[in-house]
Amino acid sequence: MKPPFIEKANWNPPSPIIEKMSPEKYPISSLPIEIRDVVEEVTKFLKTPVEMVASSFLCALSLAAQGQVDVQRANQLEGPVSLDILIVADSGERKTAIDNLAFKSVRAFEGRQQALLKVANKKYAADLKAWDARISGVIEKIKQQSKSSGSVSDLEKRLCDIEA
Repeated sequence: MKPPFIEKANWNPPSPIIEKMSPEKYPISSLPIEIRDVVEEVTKFLKTPVEMVASSFLCALSLAAQGQVDVQRANQLEGPVSLDILIVADSGERKTAIDNLAFKSVRAFEGRQQALLKVANKKYAADLKAWDARISGVIEKIKQQSKSSGSVSDLEKRLCDIEA
């Protein structure tokens, strides 16, 4: 049973909220020639839509540049060159294959950085252990000196110096 105000209303049928549109051709000519050549080659090699390949490579370029380049979008609005890109495609449409090619250099850089940080982290861990040992040693001396009613002011200063 319809409410009375609906039965009396003389409304037109609802219009669809989604309009059927045909996609425009991707503006690959707008890409710089070096990027365009790579995108076209990967598109042909993987037999994938140019939109997916270009999006993935633009995302990789954005990631590589965002720590180096800022963009001013308004007088008071400045930030890194970043892109948030979401590619929706069915399984088997080569999303991972495209990303593997687009992000190959990024992943190689990350691997090199990880190797460098591994050495730095080992040094940091050793330095931390040495620092902890120095602190523990001074604290132990303060405890011993306190038991014998000796002055600990020099040791307290030394402790502060280590912790500074």
